[in-house]
Amino acid sequence: MSQEPGELWPLVAARIRSDQGWSLQPVARLGRSHDDRRTWLAEGTPGAVVVKLSANAFALERAGWAAEALALLRARGVPVPVPLWWSLKGANILVRRYAAAR
Repeated sequence: MSQEPGELWPLVAARIRSDQGWSLQPVARLGRSHDDRRTWLAEGTPGAVVVKLSANAFALERAGWAAEALALLRARGVPVPVPLWWSLKGANILVRRYAAAR
């Protein structure tokens, strides 16, 4: 697995900067390479975050279910990702922070 951000990172970072005003720098690529998605660890204006790019057409359909499931887990004290921003234009870009259990 390559730790380099890859050719898609500049486009993703520019989109986030344009929509949110956040400046993010990639720390590492996370997970395996897939044709329809990429995941990065990044640092910047909102702190350390996970940025996920997905070209999956069903991502929006799962978003409601995922939000409900994560809220239930969070209520039980499980550390879960907290969405900070989700782009709904074009490719789906999700920026999230992992919160510590309370």
